[in-house]
Amino acid sequence: EGNCFISVIKLLLHFSCRLYSRCFCSPGWTGVDCAQDVNECDSGPCLNGFSCTCSPFFTVLCDLDVNECEVSPCLHEGICINTPGGFKCICRPGYTGLLCEVNINECLSSPCYNGGRCIDGPNQYHCCCPPGFMGDFCEVDVNECCSAPLCHNGGQCKATGADSFICTCPSLWTGSLCNQSVSCVNNNCRHGSICAPATMLSYRCICLLGWGGTHCDTRMSTDIFRFVGNSHIKYKDQRFNTRNLKFTQVSFSVYASSSDGLIVWLGMAEQEDDDYLAVGLEEGNLKIAVNLGERLTLPITLKNHSFCCRKWHNVSLNLNRTVIQAFLNNEEILFEDLDPFERYVALNSGGVAYFGGFEFYKNVSVVTSGIFSKGFEGNIRNVFLFGDGNPVLFHKNSEGFNIFEGTE
Repeated sequence: EGNCFISVIKLLLHFSCRLYSRCFCSPGWTGVDCAQDVNECDSGPCLNGFSCTCSPFFTVLCDLDVNECEVSPCLHEGICINTPGGFKCICRPGYTGLLCEVNINECLSSPCYNGGRCIDGPNQYHCCCPPGFMGDFCEVDVNECCSAPLCHNGGQCKATGADSFICTCPSLWTGSLCNQSVSCVNNNCRHGSICAPATMLSYRCICLLGWGGTHCDTRMSTDIFRFVGNSHIKYKDQRFNTRNLKFTQVSFSVYASSSDGLIVWLGMAEQEDDDYLAVGLEEGNLKIAVNLGERLTLPITLKNHSFCCRKWHNVSLNLNRTVIQAFLNNEEILFEDLDPFERYVALNSGGVAYFGGFEFYKNVSVVTSGIFSKGFEGNIRNVFLFGDGNPVLFHKNSEGFNIFEGTE
């Protein structure tokens, strides 16, 4: 039988007295007089590899992971990825550091020549050239312009001062640098289209996305887009900042007119180590490539699944952390863990998706490091991203060139 007259304080805190002076202990206490504190940590209740530090009357299970990304710790529009017990910031180009707080100084490599002064900016720099020099890097000595390729298409350069020159152009070219065809001088290309020489005295208009016709003056109303090898659409996902970067999904219908070409590239395509998820054709077979960091995985060519017979095919890809899953015409054709060690698990596409190829000044083979040799030729329709219920509306959040109306 316990002694119920230890002290008034202990009686009030740890137990209550009942008949025959027996002590009934409160939770967290034990012993004949309820004076012994129960150590709740003895049962090892803490999860996820943590140790337990018990407070009076309480135990801490450590089973709830705090989402540090809710307070947006990453600076300069960095993307926050929540991890068990912490977080990781994926920085925008031009920034680095744990919180993307460091602006990378592009001037440290001294890119400006001939005494040019480098001015650093976010993910860029500018060279201020001394008199007599010009060019992006102050690499051109204007007084020696005849030895530098300033004038295009066989134009002849002549210095006219310490920091000026003129180009004498051949008969088929004009402009200050001889880079404009004479056939395009009085062109009628509309709505931001590009004039390209067709013959010595004629031209054709390369239309912006959404426009067609000889002079790009006719609105396109179709949702089927035809690509001709040097076409592209660049789509910007307006909901990118709310996406779960550890899960990416893209599906589309495709009708191929050629056996090779890049169909879709999810990624910024600006620097060699940019993340991407890409799908295209190689010798008529579906080819998939993924980079979550450091190009650790090799492209996959599915040689038993050919895009034959000039007909529509439905393609769907799911990337869940490092596991890639692909469907062709509703049949699973690929399920593979690209990196069981999960060294990188998030795809930071920057909210950019290319279809059919890249901008004119980007070479498909160079940008993709030889994974794909050229742009896509054929039709694309019914594009869905991240499992959204509605297809992508390319006319609203996209730019592109040389896109034609497709047919069923």
